[in-house]
Amino acid sequence: MQLESSCFAQNQLELKEITPELLSEPHCPIAIIAAKTELEVDSFGEPHAVRAYIDYKNVGEKPISAVKFRLGYFDSRGNLKSTFHAADSKVLGVGAMGSQKWRGEKVYPQTVAIKIRILLVKFSDGSIWESEKLKQSSLDANN
Repeated sequence: MQLESSCFAQNQLELKEITPELLSEPHCPIAIIAAKTELEVDSFGEPHAVRAYIDYKNVGEKPISAVKFRLGYFDSRGNLKSTFHAADSKVLGVGAMGSQKWRGEKVYPQTVAIKIRILLVKFSDGSIWESEKLKQSSLDANN
């Protein structure tokens, strides 16, 4: 039995840009300056991965040693379907800028919107700033 070579052709993925919604909280020591997200979609329009590009700035009063972002994937009804946590361990002095890019492969098939929030910030002195949303979810898990 002879197989057609086209059976082994790689799927051609296209990029579909989705402008992310940036979620902020009072007193967060990081400001997202710019963000871009792209879905890698197959020929049926189903997403396989997300590419995220983020530029951010330390707007706090202390140097930062790490930042954790959360990308939330939402369906057409606005329901959160899955998330991707992305960290950057770049040391940022006060007023300094950072940028990072990630590729997340576990994407909900009907993703139509992406929201980005800062979950955690670790300062150079070891202290941590934590998102109110993260605090709420850990309280909910304990109840």
